[in-house]
Amino acid sequence: MNVQDLVNVSIGLSATPASQAKFTVPLLLVDHADVPLDKKYRIVTRSSYATDLTASTDQANWCAALWGQNYNPAEAYIGRWIKTASAAYCVCPNATTVASVYAALTNTAKFKLTEGASTEDISPDFTGDTTMAEVCASIQAALALSTLGAAYTCALDSYDRVTITSDNTGTSADAVSIASPDSGTDLTGSAYLGSSFAQGGLDAESLGAAASRIFAVDNTPFICCERGGSTAQQVAFSTAINALDKILLLVVNDENGKDSGDTTDAGYQIEALSHQKTHLTYTEHNTDNGAAADQHPDAAIIGEVLQVAEGSRSFALTALSGVSESGLGADNTTVVPLTATERSALDDKGYDYLITPSTVTHLRHGLAAGGNEMRIMIAKSYMAAKCSEEIYAYMIANDVVTFSDSDIQAIKGIISKWADVLADRKVLDPNTYVWNMPSASDFTAATKATHTMTLSNVFSATVLSSVNDITLTMSFTV
Repeated sequence: MNVQDLVNVSIGLSATPASQAKFTVPLLLVDHADVPLDKKYRIVTRSSYATDLTASTDQANWCAALWGQNYNPAEAYIGRWIKTASAAYCVCPNATTVASVYAALTNTAKFKLTEGASTEDISPDFTGDTTMAEVCASIQAALALSTLGAAYTCALDSYDRVTITSDNTGTSADAVSIASPDSGTDLTGSAYLGSSFAQGGLDAESLGAAASRIFAVDNTPFICCERGGSTAQQVAFSTAINALDKILLLVVNDENGKDSGDTTDAGYQIEALSHQKTHLTYTEHNTDNGAAADQHPDAAIIGEVLQVAEGSRSFALTALSGVSESGLGADNTTVVPLTATERSALDDKGYDYLITPSTVTHLRHGLAAGGNEMRIMIAKSYMAAKCSEEIYAYMIANDVVTFSDSDIQAIKGIISKWADVLADRKVLDPNTYVWNMPSASDFTAATKATHTMTLSNVFSATVLSSVNDITLTMSFTV
């Protein structure tokens, strides 16, 4: 049970927040073996990502952009998205990693391979092996000679675990496992491969399902990103995230976004859904468009904008590193400004985009696809979570909380505290606070008998909107 199950707080039309301890931690979903299926996600830091992740991949380059800004996120989550059906496999997490131990066995060791109801003894020849990669290759060679595992592979995964992968995919695939053989030296003994576990095959999933699978284990990430999704998958992902108390930063390179008459791009479809928790950055600097390298404006936003106090910094007008204006020349190299017509089309479809009016590159308006400021949406989630957590702490700290004026005023004080925090961050106008807290006498006996204190529409305030443009007129008098 979450804190919010006991103290249910919502602001405006936003959904009741899930337990959210941090609002600066991102999750990047990718379909890559850097994150094995059984791990679901891995946490990387500025000092670890280059060794934890495969060089030149989306996730490695994204992390480089993330930690290439002026601020340093403490961590980032790289999540596994099962874009295509995955194969069943068997992992030996405690295998001895000294290759000479296996080499000394030459061809005398075995293990029993099981797939569904079928079993077969496998006899690798480790003669001359000097590395664990060679040990895995010897196991794979033995599998190739077998009937059961002829199309299997054996390799070290991204955690350097010996992994035997079957040729069967999807949830209907038979699981693969290893056990003691009928004869010979038992490779599953603690001195060799050791204990193992089977990971079943999984069917292809949506980006939203991948995120939910991770949040069910660890709800820490608040900022969601993805790589590799199609337009339809991005739209579905936006729908899924907007049903949660998270935000989504999408990067779109579909040039149809610049066409005011086109309705096939992600921006048009997401804007039509009025999604207020999705930010769309349009950029043509992507290898899909022929660019020499991908740019990662979502990572830049997280590193530069979202590492400061929640809601205090606008997405717009904040200088970002490692990105350029959104337009790309016909030579796929030259950075070109978007035309006024193109910008107008992007604006109408809910896109944000990168501009360099002078010497710095920044986003144009910092608005969600649905039109609200992203910083305000983040601040709403932040205040709702903090009120929920602190009211719950108040309930725990007191022997009993009742339908009394003193307890009602204590709750008001908590709300006021966090409203003032947002006022200090230029999110709320403190001169516009309106309170509608009930008194103890407003609660009927029937209501008290439910033991649920419902406080509806008890507070409202005007948002302080950011300024992205200034129109100034002056005159001289002769």
